[in-house]
Amino acid sequence: MPELPEVETTLRGIAPHVLDKTINKVVIRHYGLRWPIVRDIHKKLMGHQVVQLARRGKYLLLHLALFCGQKIRIVISY
Repeated sequence: MPELPEVETTLRGIAPHVLDKTINKVVIRHYGLRWPIVRDIHKKLMGHQVVQLARRGKYLLLHLALFCGQKIRIVISY
């Protein structure tokens, strides 16, 4: 399990590369992870913008802007 400073360093490292960027490609290497990933997730994520990054414990949170001011949150287990 990573230490929290490592997770924070990762968050700060990826922030300039993903914050305010639009998702134009989604690659899922393994669908059978801890939580099942729906097969058509790329259709749901494509074209949305990452508007906020956060960390909660060892999880990285990516908040995406949706239509009409709604948001969706993606949780990445580090």
